Amino acid sequence: MSEIDLKRFFLEQVRLFEHFPADRVEEIVSRGRLATYEGNEAILETGDDSKYLGVLITGHAEISITDNTGTRTVLSQLGPGDVFGVMSILTGDKLAADVIAGNRCYVLLVPQDVFNSRILTNPKAVAYLSRLLLDRMRRMSVDIVTGQAQGSPRTDDPYALSLHTGSTGKVVALNVGLSQIHFGIYDTKDLGSDVHGIIDNADPAVACVTVSVGTQTRTQMREPFVLAELFRIIQESTRLLGDAFAFHPEDVSAVGHRVVHGGNKFSSAVVITPQVISEIESLSVFAPLHNPVNVDGIRMAMKQLPGVPHVAVFDTAFHQTLPPYAYLYGLPYDLYKQEGIRRYGFHGTSHRYVSLKSAEVLKRPLGELEIISCHLGIGSSLCAIDHGRSVDTSMGMTPTDGVIMASRSGSIDPAVMIHLMEQHGMSPQELSSLINTGSGLKGISGISSNIHDIETAASNGHHRALLAHKAYCYQVRKNIGAYVAAMGGIDVLAFTGDVGETSAAVRSLACQGLAYMGIKLDEEKNRNLEMVGSHATISADDSPVTILVIANDHQRLLAWETLRAIERNQLLLESRAEEPPAIPIEISAHHVHLCQADVEKLFGKDHQLTPEHELSQPGQFACAEKVHLVGPKGRIANVRVLGPTRKETQVEIAMTEQFKLGVQPPIRESGDLANTPGVTLEGPAGSTTIERGVICAQRHIHMSPDDARRFRVRDKYVVRVRVEGDRELIFGDVVVRVNPAYRLAMHIDTDEGNAANIRTGMQGFIEEIQSRH
Repeated sequence: MSEIDLKRFFLEQVRLFEHFPADRVEEIVSRGRLATYEGNEAILETGDDSKYLGVLITGHAEISITDNTGTRTVLSQLGPGDVFGVMSILTGDKLAADVIAGNRCYVLLVPQDVFNSRILTNPKAVAYLSRLLLDRMRRMSVDIVTGQAQGSPRTDDPYALSLHTGSTGKVVALNVGLSQIHFGIYDTKDLGSDVHGIIDNADPAVACVTVSVGTQTRTQMREPFVLAELFRIIQESTRLLGDAFAFHPEDVSAVGHRVVHGGNKFSSAVVITPQVISEIESLSVFAPLHNPVNVDGIRMAMKQLPGVPHVAVFDTAFHQTLPPYAYLYGLPYDLYKQEGIRRYGFHGTSHRYVSLKSAEVLKRPLGELEIISCHLGIGSSLCAIDHGRSVDTSMGMTPTDGVIMASRSGSIDPAVMIHLMEQHGMSPQELSSLINTGSGLKGISGISSNIHDIETAASNGHHRALLAHKAYCYQVRKNIGAYVAAMGGIDVLAFTGDVGETSAAVRSLACQGLAYMGIKLDEEKNRNLEMVGSHATISADDSPVTILVIANDHQRLLAWETLRAIERNQLLLESRAEEPPAIPIEISAHHVHLCQADVEKLFGKDHQLTPEHELSQPGQFACAEKVHLVGPKGRIANVRVLGPTRKETQVEIAMTEQFKLGVQPPIRESGDLANTPGVTLEGPAGSTTIERGVICAQRHIHMSPDDARRFRVRDKYVVRVRVEGDRELIFGDVVVRVNPAYRLAMHIDTDEGNAANIRTGMQGFIEEIQSRH
């Protein structure tokens, strides 16, 4: 955007500056800071001190809050010209919500001193900000109440880690992997009888089945079996714990399946349909050793338990909040756009569980915490969790390039993968298999992938074991430091996974030298931690950062996500079953909006527009005044003027009328006049020629915030609207415009009305959301 366009934008499209002279606006802008934010990047964060009032110039963003379950509630959508940070800069309180960029955003940040001296001194600007603040506070209270009514399963647990529901049944969490099958059986009524199991198929000659409930554990060695016999094996194995804990398929109310790779397609858990299975299979190129096995488990379970909902919970979904600068590699951009080569991140269910448990332990809202989660096990990854959102993670494009394979970027370089495939003629599947079997602790030490075997060998002087151990801990420590820098601070450092929970040496070396960051480990607590219950605190008493060891229970979170996905799906089905609300249609004939200077040129000095009748939108009126439009080829007589006056004159005509005038106006939203043609206007007292301002108005719907909630849309959404009548028609590209001052109505021009034989007063129905931008 050029400097001239930028000045015009602030004068014409920012309502905050409507009553400021141009030189004052220019001064405010010159003393502010212009900044660019990428999609998913936090512009302002909950809990921060207020320093700026923000004005969005380009892009779209949202004001949102995160509850203790990690669920994000959007309070307001922001588009060009909207302001944010209002409540905090007016009250001096810390920020109560996040402002997150939806795509690349260009913003003006007005410092507190400039705001105080240049904006607060304008009474009309203060009135505008007060109205805006009241509206957002009202929406916040409504959305929070709605979220409580329709959100996650209601329990007495404020962090929603309980699986208690109002209905009786058992939720099965299944993780069908390459060499192991993990499962959990959760009774939604009897929360003390959770059954966990691991079936180890690594040895082709024997299967080792371990089941546990509470402190009771049973292990059974048995002959290998095919996947179709899984539920029979689970049933027989759980009987070892006693009849009260035996698995009965008829008791199952839902099944949750861990799926490794969801790519860009899945940002949350979903109820499984044939289309979902097809999409999971299409993503196997990124997880060739995992997704096909996951799908085998899904198909088997759906065949044997056909009468219950099945849900896919994706490892990658939690990381869909990464901003582009965190997920892009230093490769040609086309590889990302065309091939999907980017960082996706894994162990998402584990990292999310760690964030929820950390908030519960600290008894603080998840939305104000900065957490580094270290999932260290057979596969390892770290995750930076800022205010409940994953903002960076050490695993990359495939589930094999974790922390132990880290390069300078924190994961195996896709450029290296491409080079290896080209040089050796390998498929992605073959390369992933090679990496998976030759990486990590075993790859360096030549001994084992078991951390305790490595530590024993290292203590006996085995040089490569010592090197492998140092390399592992170095990568963990390096990523911890990097993520503290990325988030600008840290409240919690949490270790989980087989290694994270059982290796005091790894935890100690990972924290070594980080005291200057506030990470102070209590070596005695750490060393004497033999077994973790649900969690343990191992930080020193004077450590600013809480260091936790959290028992890995991502099977429970898998079950929890399953219940949430089923509830979301049910709400969606119910909403679709409801009769859609109707929108009144209004035909908008050609008309003119005038600035006061042009009013006086056309109707005489000091002339004021004469209201003739009110229009449907509050405060808008048709005037007695009319003008003639004169273009290069012809004229249109007696065009109605609408009031009140605007900052710049705007002429709206139908598409067919452009031929009369000899101009070619673009289809635009009202107020978007850049690069539009001009025209001459004639009035009884004179004429005026505008250099720009002629448009064909884009069809649009005016809505209040309450209407938008009822229709489940937001400002700037683009929708398709079906209009009933003799010539039923669906209009696409209809822009939704939300404002507290608006009254519900869809506006189309005369050409569009004639096409469908529409008359003012007929009704339309939203058929589909085309775009959420």
